[in-house]
Amino acid sequence: MKKRKGLYILLLVSIIVFTGLYYFSINTSFQSNLISKLKVPKLNSSSSLSSTTLAKGNENSAKTLNTISQVSIISAGDILFHMPEVVSAKVNGTYDFKPMFSEVKDIISSKDISIANFETTINPKKELSGYPSFNTPVQALDALKYTGFQILLNDHNHSLDTGIDGLRSTNNLLKQYGFKVLGSGEPNEDKSVIVEKNNIKIGMLSYTYGTNYGIQYKDMINYIDENKIKNEIEKIKPKCDFLIVFLHLGTEYVRSVEPFQADIVNKTAQFGADAILCSHPHVSKKTEMLNVNGRKVLVNYSMGNFISNQNDKYTDMGSMESMLIEKRGNITKLKYAETIPVYRLRYSADNKTIYKTIPYNDVTKFKNILGQDTLSYISTVSKELSFQYYDFYTEYASKRIYILETQ
Repeated sequence: MKKRKGLYILLLVSIIVFTGLYYFSINTSFQSNLISKLKVPKLNSSSSLSSTTLAKGNENSAKTLNTISQVSIISAGDILFHMPEVVSAKVNGTYDFKPMFSEVKDIISSKDISIANFETTINPKKELSGYPSFNTPVQALDALKYTGFQILLNDHNHSLDTGIDGLRSTNNLLKQYGFKVLGSGEPNEDKSVIVEKNNIKIGMLSYTYGTNYGIQYKDMINYIDENKIKNEIEKIKPKCDFLIVFLHLGTEYVRSVEPFQADIVNKTAQFGADAILCSHPHVSKKTEMLNVNGRKVLVNYSMGNFISNQNDKYTDMGSMESMLIEKRGNITKLKYAETIPVYRLRYSADNKTIYKTIPYNDVTKFKNILGQDTLSYISTVSKELSFQYYDFYTEYASKRIYILETQ
């Protein structure tokens, strides 16, 4: 009797185990099939993902997800025109800065929205100059337009390098060339930017720690102030689907995230920013995702230099922050983010110095100029800076809902 009872228990356990294994196998097969249907693209550090690429295979999801729309964004770091760069750009009595950006033009112009920090002034009434008081030829704007930039920040420590007249003339010229100006303007002018693309409204705010001439003209330049940032985020949030906040702060040439920087970044995230992009140190820092009250917030702690003539180590390595924002029905999220390292190439040819901003994946095209030691340096720093984020869960969950409903 005991022996028969033992056999029954063994048989029951076997049935439970095999049933569990069967359902695990079915679920695993279902998940594998689901993942294959998602068609998630292979990502690399030079990817330029279009809305079409990431939307493939999503048409059938409309039943449960309503309309899906996407907008691509790219932001670059500090644009600094030191006098050696200006001299290099001089051609036949004028200036041509376009060749400096020829290697990044395709990436930048392919995005729906493109942004950079214009860390100089354009004041035709004053002599051209580089550091410490920048005053750049207006032809630089031709190059930035050619490259594909649409929005330029003009609140930084060099905003007053040629005085309040320089701030005004710079902003006026930026507008004449078709750029949107972020972070500064006339006293009663809105210093934020909202751009609507593909039915998605992207809001932008920008603030600087100060200028090299102190904190002046507070009604014309956005300065970092917690209450101001909080109030302006609360004001703009209802008007946009996704909010990017730019912060010009940090100790120059320090590559680590400093406590005071982390503090203001965390507070800005808590106030409601969806992405926070920083500049000023002239060296690049890490990128990460913060978890804030159940939200994921993208933070690049310093995009570094985009173009310059600085010589200190790491000042020749910058980054671009690429983002894909997706709106499903009434919900907007960061779908994809990538930090793309760039290298400022500088070499001599035809009795002049040549400057170029190069995506790090393309530097091998110039290996004969750079040499192995420099290529190794670029590779090492690029690995430190590279970052990718993909919101796979949203894609997976939405597909799973659809498949379950149609089975």
